[in-house]
Amino acid sequence: VTQNLVNSPELNGRQGKIVRLDTSNGRYLVKLYRTTAGATETTVAMKPENILQMARVKVHGLQSQPQLNGSEGQIISYSSERDRYVVRVEYIDQEVLRSLPPHMQLEVSLHPRETRDISVSSNNIRIAVGTHVRLEGLVQGVQWNGRYGRVTKWIEGVGEGGVGRYEVRLSRQHAVLAKPQNV
Repeated sequence: VTQNLVNSPELNGRQGKIVRLDTSNGRYLVKLYRTTAGATETTVAMKPENILQMARVKVHGLQSQPQLNGSEGQIISYSSERDRYVVRVEYIDQEVLRSLPPHMQLEVSLHPRETRDISVSSNNIRIAVGTHVRLEGLVQGVQWNGRYGRVTKWIEGVGEGGVGRYEVRLSRQHAVLAKPQNV
């Protein structure tokens, strides 16, 4: 999803696919899909920070909607002003499911699930292993800010407050432990 484009704001919110990285200027060539509003398919060069990866995530630690914890979903947008992601989750109300007779539970679980869009902080999602991420806002290890890597694992209860850290592999030689808000 394209975001924060100043010179071409009409392209913000468009979905597409990365075609390749142009190493000469550090920009991605992105093929933007046709839209229902009539915008045509086009290919544009974009800075990495103007692309939001629609990554698969798992919801974790929600206090206000604990029934959604453990739900899997996909990031569909990000608000830098609010520092929150919008995640589309597949949802089955477990209380309702448990109240049904066993034969109905099976039938309901086989049907396509309802989806909901929820707003969450970076602390309330777990990014899937293998996802490419950009490091930012690191206080220790500032030399890694702006670098890209791949999430190799989540380590629970590391660091102050026991929040946990992602291990992000930057190269064969370097891996960094990063807080959720730093990826």
